[in-house]
Amino acid sequence: MKLYAGSPQAGSIFIEEIIMSTFDSPIGRCEEVREMVLLDETQAQCAAEHGCPAGTVCPLCGCFVEVSGLADEHLESVRKGCPA
Repeated sequence: MKLYAGSPQAGSIFIEEIIMSTFDSPIGRCEEVREMVLLDETQAQCAAEHGCPAGTVCPLCGCFVEVSGLADEHLESVRKGCPA
């Protein structure tokens, strides 16, 4: 957002407000769709979101999570079938 104090004719003072947001999800550049994609979802979810046809070789294969919406520290419990 850019704000100006004073009138433009009188030599206004330029004040810039920087608004920052926090986005901590891992992302990667997918050359197949030429977009930045979220890596905190499964590969199947990403493919559906970006319209990749079945059989597409994903350039980010191995970068996605195994289970969407699950913290890494709980993944082993899910694999074993035990409650966290």
